[in-house]
Amino acid sequence: MIYANGRELAEAFGVKISRWKRWGREFLPPDPLGGYQSGYCRQYNFRDIFIVALAGHLVSDFKVSIPDARKIIAETKSWLKGAGFMELGPNPGISQPGAPQYRLQIISAFEGIGQPVAAQRFAYRVLVHDEADPGPKAPRVVWSTALTPAALKTTRTVHLTALYRLCCQAQDRLRQKQLRSQG
Repeated sequence: MIYANGRELAEAFGVKISRWKRWGREFLPPDPLGGYQSGYCRQYNFRDIFIVALAGHLVSDFKVSIPDARKIIAETKSWLKGAGFMELGPNPGISQPGAPQYRLQIISAFEGIGQPVAAQRFAYRVLVHDEADPGPKAPRVVWSTALTPAALKTTRTVHLTALYRLCCQAQDRLRQKQLRSQG
């Protein structure tokens, strides 16, 4: 298992180090070794990298508030674990070319024209598109929360497989960098 620090990951994902560290503090549990004045920097395993990348994607690209992003991560975490997205190392069943393409739809209930029914009320649906399957090309729903489809509107779609592969590529670059520095 490879661990990476925030500076390496911020560089790999092309974000400012301060932003990556803030996302790490907001979306991960407290670091038992690292702290503001401990002298140790936080070490991220692959699961941590994926959580921070997903939450950062929600906050920076989709303009979701940090409390809402925290809620989305918490409510989808059980499915993500069961599907293999939350492993300590990259899952070959997800990261290999030709693997099924997972998309998480974040659904918000609306009342009238663009008015939310209740703050922080979300529903979720995960669609999978299996390119290796010769059958119908329409994506199928593999997981959803129990909310009636009436008056629901998909507001965000996260391409989980693409984000996962981006995390795998970042970790591979870090591994190669570590091997070059050791050799």
